Amino acid sequence: MRTVHARVLRFLAFALATGCGASDPEDPSKQELVRIDMAAGEYIGSTVLLIGLEEGYFADEGVDLHLLPASETGSTALPILDQNRIDVARMTNMVALVNAIDQGARVKVVVGAGHFESGKCSLSALVARKGLYADGEPVEPSSLKGRKIDYKEVSIEGYFLDKYLERGGLTLEDVEESWIPQPARMEAMNRGRIDFTVISEPWPTRMVEEGHRIVTPVGEVLDGFQWTMLAFGPRLLDDDREAGRRFVAGYLRAVRQFNEGPTPRNLELASRNTGLDIETLKKMCWPMIRADGSIEQESILEFQRWALERGHIRRIVEIEELWDPYFTTAYRDRYAEDDR
Repeated sequence: MRTVHARVLRFLAFALATGCGASDPEDPSKQELVRIDMAAGEYIGSTVLLIGLEEGYFADEGVDLHLLPASETGSTALPILDQNRIDVARMTNMVALVNAIDQGARVKVVVGAGHFESGKCSLSALVARKGLYADGEPVEPSSLKGRKIDYKEVSIEGYFLDKYLERGGLTLEDVEESWIPQPARMEAMNRGRIDFTVISEPWPTRMVEEGHRIVTPVGEVLDGFQWTMLAFGPRLLDDDREAGRRFVAGYLRAVRQFNEGPTPRNLELASRNTGLDIETLKKMCWPMIRADGSIEQESILEFQRWALERGHIRRIVEIEELWDPYFTTAYRDRYAEDDR
């Protein structure tokens, strides 16, 4: 929930510095709301945005946020982001993002929106169909040879699977790729049409309930990997950076509440955002988002090295081309006292 104590402290600090009768020219609450349009799907990670809207974090920062439908990966939003038809987009398709920047698109990552960590509840997992292994039988990466696996190579799924197979002396060429839309994967697993799937919540939780088996969480293979980010287009990068700063501040304040986990209020908002029932939300893993909005830069470069070797990108886009740290730095400078 909103930290009232922290807000009072900021007000008192300002009053002492300037005098109680003075007005704060930088106080967003005294400024006209700036409209920002964002492409975002109805996924658990996007609950941060609903928190920001419902709890007033965006409005407090002077932002009138409008959410528009988006694809699962955000790749379809890249052209309209570059054309200033939207201002912000959520990105998980690193290949599409890198190629767009390489081809001259004026888009940049401005805040991290999800990463994996070893030993933590992982949003995504490799799942084996029931009956493929005996109960208690260990699953070795080498046993996947020749198996039909649901994944998309030109994505984080392909990167994860290749790294996992590497542990058993295999590559992607040693398995059969079969991509199926997420809602249809449960039936495909139940009917034995695929042997494994790389899939994100709520599907791992649902599949386990159906008797399927989690082989490994993605975080155990891609520890620290930055799998999703928010990107700005030209308007907020060039024309109105102050509006961009306000958006990131509102977003990261909402992240702090989201990171409290499945509290009653967060469950209520997550259910409204995703359409999932409360019990499913309680069981499943939630995304991990760094409170300061930073990104794991080396993981992005490592992914690009893999993608270049596989022929999915033409060159490695350096971090300076892909990432604008101004907005998260401005947040940390302003809210340092709150985060202690």
